[in-house]
Amino acid sequence: YFDGDDFLSSTFETTLQQPNTVFVIWKTTNTTGQATCFSGLNNNARNQLFAQSNSVGIYSGVLLTTNQFNYPFQYSLFEAVFNKTASMLAVNGNIVAEGNNGAYSINGISVGSNHGSECIIGNIPELIFFNSAISSADSAAVMEYLQGNSASNGVVHLAVLQQSLGGDAAPVQTGAAHAL
Repeated sequence: YFDGDDFLSSTFETTLQQPNTVFVIWKTTNTTGQATCFSGLNNNARNQLFAQSNSVGIYSGVLLTTNQFNYPFQYSLFEAVFNKTASMLAVNGNIVAEGNNGAYSINGISVGSNHGSECIIGNIPELIFFNSAISSADSAAVMEYLQGNSASNGVVHLAVLQQSLGGDAAPVQTGAAHAL
């Protein structure tokens, strides 16, 4: 459980360029300000998913938002594709925003905050990060896996995967942290 002033952060061994695809199950009880599900570790190297009172969006140098989904919200499955002009945000399998999201790379991740600020009040039981754009079939498989594991056990699982040339995902960095 993130109580509004804590977060989990990790530096990557290498800077990851776009495209990046992130799946996350997230629940927030924030009612004011910005609640950041995840972000990079500094302003110019981040892929970010956030919610505000009247919108949800992603940021990687350019805002891509929608007002189709507002907080606070119960557990929801987000898919964020950071791919410059072909970026996309889906909530519970429905695409809510598409277009230019900027071109920032990412050199680490801050889960539950925007590199130490704009922390969430809520839970993030699963987060899966691919350093690639993934196929529709792979996206469906990840969403099916996450929907089957959506009952939160209070543990944040962080998996950062890098797509190899053969099409298999190879771990870059993995870790787990018990809820704070």
